[in-house]
Amino acid sequence: MNLETIALADICQGERKRPVDQGKVAEIARSIERDGLYQAIGVIPCQCGKKAGNEHYNLIFGAHRVAAYQLLQRDTIEASILDIGLDEESYLLIELQENSARNDLTGAQRKAYAAEIGRLLSRIAENSRLLIENDEWFKEIIKT
Repeated sequence: MNLETIALADICQGERKRPVDQGKVAEIARSIERDGLYQAIGVIPCQCGKKAGNEHYNLIFGAHRVAAYQLLQRDTIEASILDIGLDEESYLLIELQENSARNDLTGAQRKAYAAEIGRLLSRIAENSRLLIENDEWFKEIIKT
């Protein structure tokens, strides 16, 4: 995973697990103005049909931070460039794990995320393409 500064215009956002709350975006924007960005967003390189010749990225986590940067009219944001080549379930698991660490989740949201994470872990464990015994990230998620 590499940390890079990327253009907001080069980020593609698909359907999110957690809808963007504009009140939370405003709160995050105030925090960013005051203290800067504490945690980078997570993206993977993609071909999402934006301007030719530029690198493009699919957003894995950090939709509220992206929206806050847009509100602040910033052009770039710090991003962790995640490993490419994982299956869709693994990226969804990363998004759910990052979201489940949020302090602002309700008990019902935490319960729903935990249930979905459990389903994903089961599907990934059955997938012979992953070498679970050698994957420290996967072991850490199972513990969490």
